[in-house]
Amino acid sequence: MRLYTTLSVILCSFLFFSCKDSEDTSALPPRGEWKRLNDFPGEGRNEALSFVVGDKGYIALGLTSTAFISEVWEYDPEKDAWNQKKDFPYEAFGGTALGLGDKGYMMVYPKTLYSYDPQRDAWEQMPRLPDNARSFITAFAIDGKGYFGTDTNPDGAQNDLWLFDPVTNGWTLKAVFAGEPNEHPSSFSIGQKGYMGMGISTSNEVLASLYEYDPASNRWSKKQDGTRLPAIEAFTFSSASAGYVALSLDGINQAPFYKYDPQTDRWITDAPSPTGDCLRSMAFTIGSRIFVMTGKKEVWEFIP
Repeated sequence: MRLYTTLSVILCSFLFFSCKDSEDTSALPPRGEWKRLNDFPGEGRNEALSFVVGDKGYIALGLTSTAFISEVWEYDPEKDAWNQKKDFPYEAFGGTALGLGDKGYMMVYPKTLYSYDPQRDAWEQMPRLPDNARSFITAFAIDGKGYFGTDTNPDGAQNDLWLFDPVTNGWTLKAVFAGEPNEHPSSFSIGQKGYMGMGISTSNEVLASLYEYDPASNRWSKKQDGTRLPAIEAFTFSSASAGYVALSLDGINQAPFYKYDPQTDRWITDAPSPTGDCLRSMAFTIGSRIFVMTGKKEVWEFIP
């Protein structure tokens, strides 16, 4: 796969970024900490999707060593316990997921959106994305609405942004993404702003650019470049005040982990991954708590 052919160059970029970022360590805030929790009780998996509804986290779908799976699991942070729900009833892979209001939403290839109601433990197909299909579209949530965009498809690179309103179940085309169209983009939201970027360009260049989206003005603005993580291996999450992008290459201990502060428009290195068992990890934020589940069943809480 062509993404992996650039891995050695990418890892060199990590070293460059880390060295540049560590020039003035005395001015940096203290790093966060990682806390090991109970392991996930199901079979280990990669490429699962995750979202949060209320005070529970959910993971769905995924790929084991032998097959795609349709399982759905609910995580209770107060009990540090997982509860298996009904399987996802449709054939699907890839995509992205987020929580909006009292439901979870999952967009899967080619461009189909499904909603999950935890009260009924049931899925329902929603109106499809009006534009072209894509495998690894990204999304973020602001004020109970979902914003989906970018990625590539057989027709070429896409740099659109679509708003989904769960009240009307309608789609609205928003301002075109200001950055270069890319595959496997990363995204997160902090407060009333969304952030999108990085990824792999159509010319196979590893991108570091980050852009901020303001739904009030429907405008994008360029922010400080982030880190050149290999997009297919990276995972992201956010707290109320910061965004995080982390490497998730299997077998690499103390892997790079970066924090973006929107107040200072600055990236810093944070507490590195505590485990080498983190290929394509899944992450979600429940209230003020951040959880990461690795591809091989380890569950960690990140404490900023």
